[in-house]
Amino acid sequence: MEEGWVAVLWQGDARKRSELPGPLLAYQAALRCAELRGVGRPLSEVAAYREILLARLNAICGDLPQVETIMRSDK
Repeated sequence: MEEGWVAVLWQGDARKRSELPGPLLAYQAALRCAELRGVGRPLSEVAAYREILLARLNAICGDLPQVETIMRSDK
C-alpha cells in the first residue's frame, strides 16, 4: 500500500478490503460531521459549516478532484 492510503476493512473482514486515499476519507468524514452537526439547523448554516471544514482540510491535504464528485452526490 502506498503512503497516504488507508485500508478499510468492511465489517472487520480482511477479505472485504478497500484502499483509498487518506484525504478522501477525511473529506467524507468532514461532510458527515457537518451533516450530523446540522440536524435541526437551517440548511444555510449547515452549508457554511461544511465549507469551513472543507477549507481547513484543503489547507492541510490540498485539492482532491474527487471532492467535487462527493459533494455533488451528497446534495
